[in-house]
Amino acid sequence: MKPITVNRRLQGLAIDLNGVMIDWRPAPEHSAVAQRLGEPEANYLQACQEYDAAPAHPFEVGLSCGERMRGILVKLGRNDLLDKVDDLVDLELDELIARSYLLPGVLETLEKLRADGRRLVICSNASPYGVSVAREHGLIDAVDGVTFSCHVHVRKPEPGIYERSVALLGQHPENCALVDDGNDDALAGAKRFNRAMTTIRVDHPAQPPESKTGLNCGDHRIPGLNMLPELLEFLSE
Repeated sequence: MKPITVNRRLQGLAIDLNGVMIDWRPAPEHSAVAQRLGEPEANYLQACQEYDAAPAHPFEVGLSCGERMRGILVKLGRNDLLDKVDDLVDLELDELIARSYLLPGVLETLEKLRADGRRLVICSNASPYGVSVAREHGLIDAVDGVTFSCHVHVRKPEPGIYERSVALLGQHPENCALVDDGNDDALAGAKRFNRAMTTIRVDHPAQPPESKTGLNCGDHRIPGLNMLPELLEFLSE
């Protein structure tokens, strides 16, 4: 049997969360919070947009769950429920956790990569809810560090989030790879941060391969994170 070799150049891996390690079941027609408030779903979603949508994405760059929910209630004119903010946050988080699931072979893949001597960090545009979902699925304990945008107050594709990830990995950028689905211009952003950083695109079943162009195609492509050890073995030959 051919011995397994480790690509020693790529010793640090910054891995995306959504679409790479975790995916989501469809949202219910009526969310739990909207039902608890007795508000039409459309009104509730519209109130959420200021906190969740581009270009600012404040919920992914430092706004707390409580601050966001409090702001939503004020926009809906529901000041009578401001003392229920914590309960509503818990209700929304429970629904998100129920919708989330690990993609095939994720934990086993992370364990193998670490056993091979690689350092791993999660590098993700994520709200505090996303952090809680990652923790619920055991992902935070399965890596060496995390760079969540809500913690570092900067999102992909801004260079600061890659710089922090590389620092956590303890490697030079040329010895690191970003493993990402290419959303949010993330793979191109890694190349703008440092062209020597390797980019590996994980294709998401819901996105056709041609949906990514230019630098967001990645230096390499795999159909799922569970194929990453095989790719790294191939690159070491």
